[in-house]
Amino acid sequence: MIAVKRSGQGVELGTLPEIPGLWREWVGENPHRWKRLACLTLATAGWTYDQIGALFGHQRGVVSRLVLQARQGIEAIRPAADERTESPPAETDVA
Repeated sequence: MIAVKRSGQGVELGTLPEIPGLWREWVGENPHRWKRLACLTLATAGWTYDQIGALFGHQRGVVSRLVLQARQGIEAIRPAADERTESPPAETDVA
């Protein structure tokens, strides 16, 4: 994938990983969460915080906080997602 800088120069982005369903569930329709998720996805793909900051126009520290907020948000819903996927307890015959 190629992105174009404001200067008109093309930049090769490489291949991004697939976004897991749990991450999409956390994001929903919230544009702020999409930005956090984008930062987390790029960091997971090996981008440095400086590179991500250059993309979004943020300092490295801001990117670090966005990535942390995304990780915490996803971890917060993980137990709820795990509970939904667990199988119900096996029925026992009571005589």
